[in-house]
Amino acid sequence: MQAEEDALWSLDHTNGMEKAYCCFNSNARDFARFGQLVLNKGEWNGQQLISRTYLEKAIEPDTTLLNKQYGDTNYQYGYQF
Repeated sequence: MQAEEDALWSLDHTNGMEKAYCCFNSNARDFARFGQLVLNKGEWNGQQLISRTYLEKAIEPDTTLLNKQYGDTNYQYGYQF
Protein backbone atom coordinates (compact mmCIF):
# COMPACT_ATOMS: atom_id res chain seq x y z
CA MET A 1 0.00 0.00 0.00
CA GLN A 2 3.02 2.26 -0.29
CA ALA A 3 3.27 2.75 3.45
CA GLU A 4 5.57 5.50 4.66
CA GLU A 5 6.91 3.40 7.52
CA ASP A 6 7.05 -0.28 8.42
CA ALA A 7 4.26 -1.02 10.88
CA LEU A 8 5.10 -2.75 14.13
CA TRP A 9 3.19 -5.29 16.18
CA SER A 10 3.43 -5.41 19.94
CA LEU A 11 5.46 -8.39 21.14
CA ASP A 12 4.78 -10.60 24.14
CA HIS A 13 8.34 -9.88 25.33
CA THR A 14 11.61 -8.58 23.87
CA ASN A 15 12.38 -10.47 20.64
CA GLY A 16 9.24 -12.53 21.32
CA MET A 17 6.17 -13.34 19.28
CA GLU A 18 3.68 -10.84 17.93
CA LYS A 19 0.45 -10.52 19.90
CA ALA A 20 -2.43 -11.56 17.67
CA TYR A 21 -4.93 -9.40 19.55
CA CYS A 22 -3.06 -6.17 20.20
CA CYS A 23 -1.53 -3.65 18.99
CA PHE A 24 -0.59 -2.55 15.52
CA ASN A 25 1.55 0.57 15.66
CA SER A 26 1.96 2.88 12.69
CA ASN A 27 1.26 6.49 11.73
CA ALA A 28 -1.88 8.42 10.77
CA ARG A 29 -1.20 8.45 7.02
CA ASP A 30 -0.67 4.70 6.88
CA PHE A 31 -3.82 4.06 8.91
CA ALA A 32 -5.64 6.30 6.42
CA ARG A 33 -4.28 4.11 3.61
CA PHE A 34 -5.61 1.06 5.42
CA GLY A 35 -9.00 2.76 5.73
CA GLN A 36 -8.96 3.48 2.00
CA LEU A 37 -8.10 -0.17 1.35
CA VAL A 38 -11.19 -1.20 3.32
CA LEU A 39 -13.38 1.32 1.48
CA ASN A 40 -12.04 -0.04 -1.83
CA LYS A 41 -12.97 -3.59 -0.75
CA GLY A 42 -9.35 -4.74 -0.57
CA GLU A 43 -8.15 -3.22 -3.82
CA TRP A 44 -5.16 -0.86 -4.00
CA ASN A 45 -4.07 0.74 -7.27
CA GLY A 46 -5.85 -1.91 -9.32
CA GLN A 47 -4.45 -4.85 -7.34
CA GLN A 48 -6.54 -6.96 -4.95
CA LEU A 49 -4.49 -7.09 -1.72
CA ILE A 50 -7.15 -8.50 0.60
CA SER A 51 -10.04 -10.76 -0.34
CA ARG A 52 -13.19 -8.77 -1.17
CA THR A 53 -15.27 -11.52 0.47
CA TYR A 54 -13.25 -11.28 3.70
CA LEU A 55 -13.65 -7.50 3.86
CA GLU A 56 -17.38 -7.67 3.22
CA LYS A 57 -17.68 -10.07 6.17
CA ALA A 58 -15.29 -7.97 8.27
CA ILE A 59 -17.58 -4.94 8.25
CA GLU A 60 -20.71 -6.91 9.19
CA PRO A 61 -21.57 -7.44 12.85
CA ASP A 62 -21.56 -11.00 14.15
CA THR A 63 -25.28 -11.47 14.68
CA THR A 64 -24.78 -14.79 16.46
CA LEU A 65 -23.62 -12.95 19.58
CA LEU A 66 -26.21 -11.89 22.15
CA ASN A 67 -26.15 -8.85 24.37
CA LYS A 68 -27.22 -10.34 27.70
CA GLN A 69 -28.01 -6.95 29.22
CA TYR A 70 -30.67 -6.20 26.59
CA GLY A 71 -31.58 -9.73 25.50
CA ASP A 72 -30.95 -8.77 21.88
CA THR A 73 -28.38 -9.29 19.16
CA ASN A 74 -24.99 -7.74 19.91
CA TYR A 75 -24.08 -5.59 16.90
CA GLN A 76 -20.75 -4.43 18.31
CA TYR A 77 -18.44 -7.24 17.19
CA GLY A 78 -17.42 -8.69 13.85
CA TYR A 79 -14.19 -9.84 12.27
CA GLN A 80 -11.11 -8.06 13.55
CA PHE A 81 -8.18 -6.46 11.81
